[in-house]
Amino acid sequence: MQTLLGGEEISLLRLDGESETARVRLVPVREYLRYLELLMDDAALAEFLCEKPKGWADNFSWTELSKILRLGDQLNLDFFGQWLQRRVSLQRHLLPPELAALASPTPSPNAPPISASPSTKPPA
Repeated sequence: MQTLLGGEEISLLRLDGESETARVRLVPVREYLRYLELLMDDAALAEFLCEKPKGWADNFSWTELSKILRLGDQLNLDFFGQWLQRRVSLQRHLLPPELAALASPTPSPNAPPISASPSTKPPA
């Protein structure tokens, strides 16, 4: 149903105590590059998802912004993830073999193992 409507309405509580309704949208494929750019800027991403002006997100607590971001993830990540995987695969395919090896998520057989935590052994 959300796909047909292009998004979903969400009720938010502003820092001034007033309620506001915003529409979290399905991001069109043409805007995926912008979506990718904003993934590390939560306030800008919330504004993008709701098609609001810069600074709008400053009116909300982190709790309210996280509601927008979670709904945005629910609406967009499946399609966006497929789009991103396709782009990564295409880039690997187009790279010369020596650069493709560097872009591969598979570690080199000569690379040292990666441990989850630093060693507690004293140096020898």
